[in-house]
Amino acid sequence: MEKPIVADKDIECYVYIRKYDHVEETKKRGLRSVMHKLLKKCDPTGITYTKYYEPFRNVEMKPGTSVNGKGNRSYTGEFNGINHYRIDDGFVNGMLRSDYYGVAIPYKATIPSGTEFYVNNGLFRIAARKMSISKHPVTVMPTLQENIHDILPILSDKLFGTIDGVNPGFYYLNNGSYANPNNMTMDLFSEVCGIVTDVNEDNVTIMSLDERDMLWCTLEHPSRICSNSDMDSSGEEIMLKLMRSEHYGDSFQPARWCSRYETPGIPRGSWHIGSIREVTSAICDNMLEINVSIALLNEAYNKPVQNSGEYKMIDSLSQYWTGVDYDDNYAYAVCGSDGHLCKIRKTTSVIKVRAFATRIKPLTI
Repeated sequence: MEKPIVADKDIECYVYIRKYDHVEETKKRGLRSVMHKLLKKCDPTGITYTKYYEPFRNVEMKPGTSVNGKGNRSYTGEFNGINHYRIDDGFVNGMLRSDYYGVAIPYKATIPSGTEFYVNNGLFRIAARKMSISKHPVTVMPTLQENIHDILPILSDKLFGTIDGVNPGFYYLNNGSYANPNNMTMDLFSEVCGIVTDVNEDNVTIMSLDERDMLWCTLEHPSRICSNSDMDSSGEEIMLKLMRSEHYGDSFQPARWCSRYETPGIPRGSWHIGSIREVTSAICDNMLEINVSIALLNEAYNKPVQNSGEYKMIDSLSQYWTGVDYDDNYAYAVCGSDGHLCKIRKTTSVIKVRAFATRIKPLTI
């Protein structure tokens, strides 16, 4: 998300707080250890030096207080190679789902109405210029779907507005038409069979609502079928090349799953494993739009637990198979954190796969 959104009402989230002594008690030497011992001697409870628990720790936090970002720098919401989900000091970082941070304790927090905030592409991390923290820790965290309930309309309006035609994040319906998520009714939700991930000059790319965790193959000694020369090939071209291989029945399990996938609007045989471009476009370039659409679909069907059942969000902490081999033993995947290509061992690594389909771009959009 390039620009912050202004909350039109109070938004609830969670912050993780840890005591300084829990982190420093294992350090035996150095200035930090000396400071820790002095602080612990002055205040054995650690309340006076409680710190905000994040990899980029520059915001002091205490239960029962309000916290403001200390400056006006920008928010980096995705993986930056060093600090993971880094928060610059213009924003305070919060969570929309339960994450395990060891000794850190979750507290409910409120982003006041009128406050600028960001949401990361995975829809589970939120950052705002101000948060008010409750006095008491949380014992049971609500589901992600419950936590994002209040911000979905804000995000949907920001991303989709009143746009006509076809854009990433739009729904593809069983009758072959497209729908803006902001224009959906309950009867239309039941017609959704895929989500638009990319629109180019000639075609529209559709992604399946389902995903699977799969090995690339079960062969003891797999061989490379697609190579670096196929990195720019379309998903359909890659699929045909894989299917013509003599080992197709034992290998390329993600591709076989995609070829057998079907919905009322797109029949079996019309889906393929994603090309590098298709997977990158979905996992990196348009993840936020796609995840908001999936979350709205879950909301319509009142899914009780996020990432259960049929409609899973794109996971920014996972990798997704492409249809291209790196060599005999490895295949290319796209990392959800920042969209870079990585090589994954074919026979021992279980990662995620989505099916893709291509449709001719409508003449008028």
